Amino acid sequence: CSGTAATFTIPDDNFDEAVNARVVHLGGTGLLDNFDGGPSLRLLKRAKEKARTTVFDLILANASTTKLVEPLIPFIDFYVPSIEEASALAGMEGSRDAPAVANFFKDQGVANVILTMDRDGVYVDPKEGEPFSVPAHDIKVVDTTGCGDSFTAGIIVGICKGWDLRRTVAFANATAAQVALGLGSDGNGKLSSIESTEIFMNNVKLVGQGI
Repeated sequence: CSGTAATFTIPDDNFDEAVNARVVHLGGTGLLDNFDGGPSLRLLKRAKEKARTTVFDLILANASTTKLVEPLIPFIDFYVPSIEEASALAGMEGSRDAPAVANFFKDQGVANVILTMDRDGVYVDPKEGEPFSVPAHDIKVVDTTGCGDSFTAGIIVGICKGWDLRRTVAFANATAAQVALGLGSDGNGKLSSIESTEIFMNNVKLVGQGI
């Protein structure tokens, strides 16, 4: 059930207000019955006309969603799907070959591809420089509800702070890890501030690190 997402839209005379921000994030493609397709494309186009930074993720990855996403790709600065979603849209369903999946979207015009890979961490194919990976934090996962959204929020924080992409992704990684520590979309209170997230990022070990 798509719930209220199915009725979400932006009136024609409010598009400029909707992109009146440094970063414009579009999420939920696949469930936005009234906003998928033409309206979403118009939003991202307008955002780029206004020199905004665009961030994109989605909800459903299937054949119908692929048709919705393809026209948006040239207007996406940061594409932040899970490896499962991205591989399905790339026609490689089930693949965890992150370089190949990321390259598919880079070839179509996405500036920066950031693939979340659960315990395998994050794979990044940036607009500038070589691809890199960030390991996951070595934690006991309680509940992953909200981890994807919180990761994307962490990316947006890093962009707004002017951080380089490695620091931005590490911060987003720590944001999502804190959410996974408890029930609910804030990790039962574990996720509380930018400052505490930076402390977590710098002090909680990563998978593969020693004690």
